[in-house]
Amino acid sequence: MNKAIILSLLFFSIHLPSIGQEKNNSSFLNNTIIEVAITYELFGGIGTIVKGKKKILNSKHFEGYLGLSLQFSHQSETNKFSDGVKGYNQDLGVYVVSDWIYYPFKSKKIFIGLEPFHGITNLRSKGTLKIQRYDISENYSNSYTYFNYGTTQKIGYNFGRVSTSLFAMISSKGLLDNGRTRFGDSDSKVFFGINFGYALK
Repeated sequence: MNKAIILSLLFFSIHLPSIGQEKNNSSFLNNTIIEVAITYELFGGIGTIVKGKKKILNSKHFEGYLGLSLQFSHQSETNKFSDGVKGYNQDLGVYVVSDWIYYPFKSKKIFIGLEPFHGITNLRSKGTLKIQRYDISENYSNSYTYFNYGTTQKIGYNFGRVSTSLFAMISSKGLLDNGRTRFGDSDSKVFFGINFGYALK
């Protein structure tokens, strides 16, 4: 599994500089989009996602992008799933993304998109468990790193070089391969949010 991840990232790092460049060797910043998103997790966590993507396809109704994504979220577990628990969990992910956008109308304003992703997620939980009835108090700390994959669906609008969209980011990890399904620490997480993009050139 680790070899597959390394090969994917190596392929991306080698080929990204040459994908979608102008024949006149113009700046690498051409056709590059930077995106920042605010996320809300299904069970109450909040977070953010930052992406950098390069355009690799441009046609009348379709656009394609390839890039990298950094995702972070934080969720309180204090008395949420079990009494006597005071703590939190947070996850940090690094993913390769490919974004495929469809414009249903002549003007490239309204769009819908599908963005598969795959990469590495580190899930960390930390806190204290107290059971007063038995005078028990234990600190806990766990860290778990795993291969993660899924898709992001979105609908949005372009304002020139600025774009905004609503999205749902759904991990398929745990749904298709018997991963962990405990609330809060589930491998398969669902994030909803709003995304803001800016085309550099």
